[in-house]
Amino acid sequence: MSLVSKLQRIPVFSRLGHEFSEGAKAASKIVAPFGIYRNPLAPPPPKRDSLRIMSYNVLNGGQDYLSIKTNIAKGGADVVGLQEISRENAEKLAHELNMHLAYFDRPDVAGKAILSRYPIKSGGHVDYPVSMGDRLSLYLKKVLNGEKKSFECLEARGMLVSNIEASGRKITLIDTHLTLGVVDFNAKQLAFLDDFAEKQRAKGYEVVITGDFNTNFNIQKVSGGANSAEFEDQTDSVEEYRKRYEKNAGNAQDASDRAALRKLQQDFNPFWEAKDKSVIDKEGKKMTPDQARAELKKVSKGSDRFDELVDIADGNSHVKADKRFDNILSSLKVKESWIDLSAKGSDHQPVFTELDLR
Repeated sequence: MSLVSKLQRIPVFSRLGHEFSEGAKAASKIVAPFGIYRNPLAPPPPKRDSLRIMSYNVLNGGQDYLSIKTNIAKGGADVVGLQEISRENAEKLAHELNMHLAYFDRPDVAGKAILSRYPIKSGGHVDYPVSMGDRLSLYLKKVLNGEKKSFECLEARGMLVSNIEASGRKITLIDTHLTLGVVDFNAKQLAFLDDFAEKQRAKGYEVVITGDFNTNFNIQKVSGGANSAEFEDQTDSVEEYRKRYEKNAGNAQDASDRAALRKLQQDFNPFWEAKDKSVIDKEGKKMTPDQARAELKKVSKGSDRFDELVDIADGNSHVKADKRFDNILSSLKVKESWIDLSAKGSDHQPVFTELDLR
């Protein structure tokens, strides 16, 4: 154990700069884009037959730090995948919550971090294969068309990858943040992610994927089912979405994006397919999607409660966008899943799942 690590065990010295074991050298750790921090203050890893996962886009580096920290602590997850987190706040969270950390952060891309109660054995960052030329070409096209948030397509999105071992299982953790509003990029990223995760599984690893996918996981097809404006069932088609929400369905309205999304969900278990799934409403009350649909029939359309029940019925994690961008997928069996609408501090809500390690 290094001198810095030893001193960190003494409260008065506990805020000394963290020593990263991989990726970030001592002389350049402040600017290094990737690093792994094995926290000497972290307690021994839990010995359980399940693994609790949390995925959370914390907005602009985690600017409401106290709320973000409270939500993570309250969630009690063994592994937390964070998107839009700054390096500084990622380090603070690891230190104050006594967890291990892998992070990736550079000026041209939103930061990502993985907090883990299990030591992180190895890791790295993998960029999605979209060239700078393609990104710049699309950016100029969007600017000429007067589109808002044109800069989104310039970001070099990718995957933060970490390997842990839990209850004798080798597990690859993948945290990602896909491109918003660029269907072609999003579809290619989904396909690359699926292929990478499958290769890890072929090497003998279980796989857990967390992230903000910027595509609505609800939508699987163009039309079908009830195709009405009434929330009698889950909104699973572009046609239903447009009628019910009276807005654009986003990336998922494109066939290539839906095809890549279906393939990923066929290969890995989506958290919202759990039989035991629920949503914690704004008042802290636990409710299932079926219970929300039943109550929708009794509530005035357009009221705040109606809008909240709609989000619960469809499992929306980005309530402003009326979409489930935030998701967890795994090769492990999904036991239970939930979304916390009571959490404050971000424009996204944290999502959770309990995975079976038996």
